[in-house]
Amino acid sequence: MNIVRLMADLADAGITLRRRGDGLHVEGPPGALDAALVSRLRDAKDGLLAMLDGDASRAAALPPPLPGEGGDAGALSPGQARLVAATRLGDPAMYNEQMAIELADAVDAQAIGRAFVALARKHDILRTVFVGGEPMRQTVLPEPAVQIECTSVDGDGALRARAAEIARLPFAAGRPLWRIDLFSTPERPLVLVLTIHHAIFDRWSMSVLIRDFSAYLASPDESDAPGAG
Repeated sequence: MNIVRLMADLADAGITLRRRGDGLHVEGPPGALDAALVSRLRDAKDGLLAMLDGDASRAAALPPPLPGEGGDAGALSPGQARLVAATRLGDPAMYNEQMAIELADAVDAQAIGRAFVALARKHDILRTVFVGGEPMRQTVLPEPAVQIECTSVDGDGALRARAAEIARLPFAAGRPLWRIDLFSTPERPLVLVLTIHHAIFDRWSMSVLIRDFSAYLASPDESDAPGAG
C-alpha cells in the first residue's frame, strides 16, 4: 500500500484523518469517501495509525524497494488539474514546495542518490510526470529519474538566495516534479534542499517521505532497509 499516494488522494478529496481509539476517524465532504477509498483505508490502517501516532518503530518498516511498474496513470485528479490551470495563468512556480535538511558530513552524494532511488521505487508518486494534451495526463516512469546538483556557496545567505532561485524554477512537462540540490558552506558541510510540486506533495506526505528517506539513507544496501526480506 502506497501511503503517500493514499494521503495525496485523501487530501485532494478534502478528507482528514485522526485516531479514535483503535481506529481511524474520517472527516470530509458528503460523498467524498467512496468504496474504493474505504477499501484503501482499511488496507493501510496500521500504517496510517502508526504515522498519526508518530510511532517510528512501526511506521519505519519499509518493504524492499522493487523495480517500478510504469505506464499511463490516467487523467489528472481534479485537484491536480486546478493547480496546473492556476500555474498556466499565473506564476508557473507558485505551487513549488521546498524543504531544507542539514545532513551529517559523513554522508556523500552517492549515498543520498541511492536513498532517493529507493524512495522513488517505493512511492510511484515520485516517478509520476505530467504529459501534454487536453486533458493533460499523468504517467508513471518505470524507473526513477534522480539527478542531484551539488554546489558550494559562501555562507547561509548565499545558500538561502540560491534555494529561493531554485524554488522559482518551473517543472517542465514530461519531467519529474521534484528536484534535489546539495549545498555545502564553510559552516554547514552538507545541506539537502528538496523542491517538489504541490500537485504530488502535501504536508501529510512530508513526514512519510522524510521517514522513508532517512531509513534508506541509513541502509546503504537496499536489501538491508527496514522491512526488507
